Amino acid sequence: MTTNQRTTNRYLNFCRRIALFGIGVSLVGCIFVYYQNISTRKNARELAQVTEDLRTENAELKNQLYSLLSSESLMQAATALALVKENNPNYLTLNATSKDFVDISEAIQDSLTAVPAEPVVAVRLIAKNVR
Repeated sequence: MTTNQRTTNRYLNFCRRIALFGIGVSLVGCIFVYYQNISTRKNARELAQVTEDLRTENAELKNQLYSLLSSESLMQAATALALVKENNPNYLTLNATSKDFVDISEAIQDSLTAVPAEPVVAVRLIAKNVR
């Protein structure tokens, strides 16, 4: 009589199962990392496109700003507002040493002590404490 005996080694079967399980987990991990890589590349391309769009918009805004601040447009705005060019301007400064500069503290004192020819609306200077 012949008996069918399986000559198996439990330790060897356990090692095979662990190895197959490890290979399966590694394959799933590789697939996950691959899709993450694809997603990251897609996000990087989108961000690069957004950055390029923002740079283009920034350049357009700079062009608009420079065109508004050009001397021709400023002269047109000045004539539209009926502003007159002062040939000999007096500038406000502290501790004026030149004849072209007016000391601010003296200008304020003169304006406070001056008698107006007509009623003048009072203007109050407000200074903020900057820390």
